[in-house]
Amino acid sequence: MRIPISFFKILLFISLLILNIGISKAQWRSLPIRSIEEYNSGKEGGEGEQFFLGFSRCLTNANYIYAGQDVCGTWRSIDGGNTWRKMRDKGLYLQYCQSIEVDPVRPNLVFVAVNRDSQWSPKVEKFEGIYRSTNGGDSWKLVLNTVVKKARKLRHLIAYSLPSKPKSKASPTRWYTCDGTSLWRSDASGDSASWMKVATIPASSIPIDIVTHPTDSKTLYIATESGLFCSTNSGESLAEVPFFKGKSVTSVLMNKNSINKIIVSIQGEGLYCSDDNGTTFTKKSLIVNNIDE
Repeated sequence: MRIPISFFKILLFISLLILNIGISKAQWRSLPIRSIEEYNSGKEGGEGEQFFLGFSRCLTNANYIYAGQDVCGTWRSIDGGNTWRKMRDKGLYLQYCQSIEVDPVRPNLVFVAVNRDSQWSPKVEKFEGIYRSTNGGDSWKLVLNTVVKKARKLRHLIAYSLPSKPKSKASPTRWYTCDGTSLWRSDASGDSASWMKVATIPASSIPIDIVTHPTDSKTLYIATESGLFCSTNSGESLAEVPFFKGKSVTSVLMNKNSINKIIVSIQGEGLYCSDDNGTTFTKKSLIVNNIDE
């Protein structure tokens, strides 16, 4: 089933949610899941409980975009977001997606984090965790059985380390993921039996975003609902960034062309920027004028 949808509007909407910007004059409309028949007949579709908690775009093949839905598994677009297809998800025994990430070089290699949601039977625990697909989401294999905390907001719980690429046209070998209490690392392209627990995350913190350094394979940041954590030794230990202690950190941004600059978004406050590799942070003013649909 192919779904016509405006990917640009989705990205804009998500960005504004992350930054917590209130825009009184902007006019927004929902973009629910609709079949082509519903779309052509002008039906609105949707049921009010269809949340996309993760998006990922292939770095070297931008036409491949993946989305993880909280109640219905994974979706993929191969034309830059103009149309979408619900993936078969064979072997994905829990469909409650919390995050999704695609390899930057191989557009059909993708990972997804799923939780048990409202399934209370103890039998489903063995199906929770990180799944890996090599055919774009048509089939999946559980590579890490672990407990993934639920949170209904945009999340990025799986991340690759771009500097771990052995050569320019190869895929990165180092991957990270977070569950409810731990940071995990794989040095074998995220394959099964390669994941190892490397650090503990405070129980009061719910991970929201994992961000790896664009040029240093040993450095990463973890944004949580109660602070920001940093590791400079490949995740072997985590140190809390004191400036953001107790704050709900929604995202972190770094750029390989400005490796000393770090941008952090805080729920209810806005953006903070560091130009000295995280030593100091300054709050930035953000002015948004009229945005037409």
